[in-house]
Amino acid sequence: MGTKKERQDIFKLFLEHHKLRFNEIEKRMTLRSNMVAYHLEQMRKEGLLEKKGEFYKLTAAGERALPRFPHDESPLPVVLVAPVKRGKVLLIKRSKRPYQGYWGLIGGKVRFGETFTDAASRLVREKARAEASGIKLCAMMREHVMDAGTLKHDFLLFLTRSRIGDVKETDVKRWFSASALKKERIIPSDLRLIAMLSQTVDVEEIVLEDIDGELLLR
Repeated sequence: MGTKKERQDIFKLFLEHHKLRFNEIEKRMTLRSNMVAYHLEQMRKEGLLEKKGEFYKLTAAGERALPRFPHDESPLPVVLVAPVKRGKVLLIKRSKRPYQGYWGLIGGKVRFGETFTDAASRLVREKARAEASGIKLCAMMREHVMDAGTLKHDFLLFLTRSRIGDVKETDVKRWFSASALKKERIIPSDLRLIAMLSQTVDVEEIVLEDIDGELLLR
């Protein structure tokens, strides 16, 4: 019953309105009342809309989805961490796709609300069983992975470096010197980023407070 396109058209209305009454939504849609009601109820069940009094408005989940509309797919933000010690960098051997079987930097998706420092600290804790300190953002890179002319993966990479305590080497965790890097099967983009570890970039992380549609810098 109904289509995804119709639901997207309703969601699109909230790009320009903070809240809407049922009759305002109905007026802007070329749908019967029962279909508008059906879609609104489905969007409430999906956690995208809520009703307060006579108004419909986006939930917190709906607000998070708003900047990505109308594209379901967007570049995946990934934090990469290069723990360095005595001129060597710690790499992890990937056991999963993509890049299965390659050595690469510690990395993972940035979680909603995380700062670069938060993400880097968590990833080192999870994947190296160690604590990171002195985390610095070194570089940013956009990476496209192609397969026979078709875009397969789209990553927005944020390279960080950190200090780290002793980490014991294993079959999937190893310290690499600059000369050793050239002898192993390393993710090509990670190898290029490792060459940028001596630099730093400044990215200001700010918080805006949305108070009844008025944006204030916290």
